[in-house]
Amino acid sequence: IELTRKAMPGEDSLTLPEARFRLLKRSPSGNSLDVTKAGIEDLPASDAALGGLLPRSEHMLADMVERSRKDAARSPGSARALAHLGMALMNEGRLEEAAGNLLEALSIDANEAMATRGLARIHLFRGELEMAEALFLELRAAHPHDPEPFVGLSEIQRKRSHLIEARELAVQAVALSPDYVRARIQAGLVAIALGRHREAIADLRHGLGLQPRSAALQHAIGVAYALSGDKRRAARAFR
Repeated sequence: IELTRKAMPGEDSLTLPEARFRLLKRSPSGNSLDVTKAGIEDLPASDAALGGLLPRSEHMLADMVERSRKDAARSPGSARALAHLGMALMNEGRLEEAAGNLLEALSIDANEAMATRGLARIHLFRGELEMAEALFLELRAAHPHDPEPFVGLSEIQRKRSHLIEARELAVQAVALSPDYVRARIQAGLVAIALGRHREAIADLRHGLGLQPRSAALQHAIGVAYALSGDKRRAARAFR
C-alpha cells in the first residue's frame, strides 16, 4: 500500500502508513493480516490535531499561506488575519513562523480563540504537554460548547497513557458535536488503544460518512477492524 504523506509535527518522523503498519504485517502466506498490539500507543492522531482531514498537496498548502499573507497585509493590525496566517503556516509545518504570527495576534486581541487554539496545537506537536494543556483549558473555560478543546485535552491524556480520561474527553467532544470529524477520529483512536474495537469502529465509520476521502480515517478503521478479527474489512480499508 502506497500513500504519499509527509510526517507531520509530533509524529516522530513516521509516515501515516508506517505508523499504521507498525501494527500490521503480512502473514507468511501473504493471504491474511496478522495483528499485534505492539506499538498501539504509536498510532498518531495528527490528523485529529491538525485538522488535515483531506489530503493536501504542498502546492495547496503554499497557496493557503500566500493567500493568508495577502489578507494579513491588507488588514494590518487584524488579529483574525494574523491567526489565519499562523494556522496556514502551522499546517505547512512551519511552526516557528506560525507561532510568531499567532503570538502577534494574541498581543492585539488576547481573546482571539483561533490563535490560542493554534498555539495549543503547536505546543502539543512539540510534546510540551503542560503548556498545551493550559491553553486548551483556557479555551474550554471560555468556550464550553466548543468540542475542539476537549479533543486537544483528550490527545494530551492519550500521550500521557491516561486512556480512560482520554476516552471520556473524546466522548464529551462527540456529545457536543456528533458530526465533528476530529472528535470522531480522536474517540476512535483512544478506543483502539483501550481495546474497545466495536466502539472505535462505530466512531470511525461515522467519521467516514462525513469525510469518505480521509486517509486518517481509512487507516484507523483498518486497524480497528484488524484488531477486532475482521481481516477482510481490514484489508479492504488498507487498499
